[in-house]
Amino acid sequence: FLTSFCEMVWPKLSGAVQKLMDERVQEALKVAILKLPESMRGEVHYNISFGDSAPIIKDVYSWRKHPCVKDGIEVCGKMHWDAKVDMQLAIGPLNFGIDRILIDGVGCIIFRPLMDQAPILGGFHLFYCSPPKLRVGLTGLGGITRWAAVDDKVSEIMAEAFKMVMVLPQRMTQRFANTKIEDMPDFRCPPPVGVLQVKVLGARNLPGVDLGFGGRTSDPYCTVTVGGRTLRTSSCSRTLKPDWSQDPALVFLVYHERQDLKLQIFDENVLRQDIQLAELPRRIRSVADLAAKCGEARWLELATNDSGHGGNGEAEGSAIHLCAIFC
Repeated sequence: FLTSFCEMVWPKLSGAVQKLMDERVQEALKVAILKLPESMRGEVHYNISFGDSAPIIKDVYSWRKHPCVKDGIEVCGKMHWDAKVDMQLAIGPLNFGIDRILIDGVGCIIFRPLMDQAPILGGFHLFYCSPPKLRVGLTGLGGITRWAAVDDKVSEIMAEAFKMVMVLPQRMTQRFANTKIEDMPDFRCPPPVGVLQVKVLGARNLPGVDLGFGGRTSDPYCTVTVGGRTLRTSSCSRTLKPDWSQDPALVFLVYHERQDLKLQIFDENVLRQDIQLAELPRRIRSVADLAAKCGEARWLELATNDSGHGGNGEAEGSAIHLCAIFC
């Protein structure tokens, strides 16, 4: 049913997607062009056209009455979009095209408002909870398509543009026929479903990546990312047992409890790139996962990047102390 529904309404929605993607790609290109080598910079020209392939939900994870919308039903699952596109770009001396964009992630369709008469469904929302995995198919570059740097840069541009269109809090919305929407701003941008407060208290037994007089040490700080927003703690100098108990809680607006959550600890450096020391294991993937485990302060095991000892894996006793409240 969901696949058939998306295919039915996509001709109406694809034009809006094309217009928004056109605007967002332009914004993303302006930022990306500054990161390219001098030899590749120059005038940027492009055109974009989406085909008729609609997103589909391959596996349904849940369906429910929406918690913050009184007249809406939400279906959530693994959303796959194999978009056939016709996009041509010219970046300085390079001319190439994109003929395919593959997008996979956790997505939702919300049907709202629900009406007492035909057509029953007054409209819908379509979005990904967090930035999805995105791959692009390049054409017209000959041997240069084998350059990983070019592939990565184009994928980065498209991922950033797509995030501005269909990743929470952004979403695609469409009303049907002459459906009356009493509060159009609320229809297009519903309020968040809650607030997540993460209080990072400390960590222990972190890898040491800097050389000190007493052996290996680090200058750790912790970052928490929800959706596209990242916040961090202060840095603690020369310690493998940082104390962040005096730092304020990290506060996030949450638009769906299945939004990805990522917690990482880095070693701060001045003259080189910061080094990742550890992160929460992938079994804790979302806001809901963390809130279920850490309603009260507790220690969670970390997966470490043990650069200081030449290996990757679980370091015995490496853990983070935190509390997470979702309300």
